[in-house]
Amino acid sequence: MIAVEPLESMRAALAEELPTVSVIGGSAESLPLANASADSIVVGQAFHWFDLPRALPEFHRVLRSGGRLGVIWNDLDTTVDWVANLNAIIAVARTGTPHPSISGSAKLGESFGPRRRHRFAHAHLHDRASLLDRVASMSFVAVQPDAVRAHILADVEALVAGHPKLTGRHTFRLPYVTHAWWAERIDRDPASA
Repeated sequence: MIAVEPLESMRAALAEELPTVSVIGGSAESLPLANASADSIVVGQAFHWFDLPRALPEFHRVLRSGGRLGVIWNDLDTTVDWVANLNAIIAVARTGTPHPSISGSAKLGESFGPRRRHRFAHAHLHDRASLLDRVASMSFVAVQPDAVRAHILADVEALVAGHPKLTGRHTFRLPYVTHAWWAERIDRDPASA
């Protein structure tokens, strides 16, 4: 297993957390791997940020014949009323940013075969502080000006303090729907198609 990460700080954190995994600098658009050297490429919560016209040919180059590209992302389960309220609070910060459920199912061109899809439910256990940390760590929230980020976090704190399903509870489950799709590399040069 090889992890490819463009940010030095993230590479350092990953190496500390998982010292047996090889971590190298690079990006989806410029993978520092040999041609046909990987059985699979798996992307979690990042595919929507890639420059797909550059990244997809790079994935095709690196994958072996029969190799697979897999993409995984989580969405809040907004069928739960308090989670729908949470989603409405953070939606302001999300405006204009790509979203995995839209870009994550983007066109794969002629480099890959049909996508297979699966979705499943899961939940993370949180308390007030860890939910605030989770929201603050969302990329589209983290990049907001300090005043906007503080307002979002204050609204989340008010939700936890005032929603009947959360008030007075030390911990609670934040439900998600995880989406996954995968596609097999097609054995032809996409540049010649």
